[in-house]
Amino acid sequence: MKYVNNVKPGDIIITRIGTAVLLRETRAMWFYLYKDRVNGIKKSEFWRLVDIGEIQIKYVDSKKYRRKQKKHRIFDLRNGEDHATRLEEFLDMFDPSEFWVLAKDWESNKKEDMNYFSECINELKHRGFACEIDKRGPGSIYIKVTK
Repeated sequence: MKYVNNVKPGDIIITRIGTAVLLRETRAMWFYLYKDRVNGIKKSEFWRLVDIGEIQIKYVDSKKYRRKQKKHRIFDLRNGEDHATRLEEFLDMFDPSEFWVLAKDWESNKKEDMNYFSECINELKHRGFACEIDKRGPGSIYIKVTK
């Protein structure tokens, strides 16, 4: 995972359509300045977009005491190899009690992808996690994983 730590006001978020500056946070939302307008985004949606690669973060150097962002994290199974090692790193890094696994939709999966998916779910169940399908989007499935 590229972005482990939480964000603070003054950090910059980069998307394919532009750049914004984080201004303030509430319990459930982040507010950011984009093109002379203040917009808001739910924290869960913000971290989902970060974890799937839609948003990049440029941390400000002057901010101290950053902690790991453990809430609202997603383990992305859609791309990359060596899912077992990546899952191990993810669980060691965050030690989450609740997170989501993002996988390709079953209809669009190849047999090799389904094997990775079933191995990942079996490993999570072996570690004491409960897995259930949370929602389906176009071409993807979110599995909610809880302890």
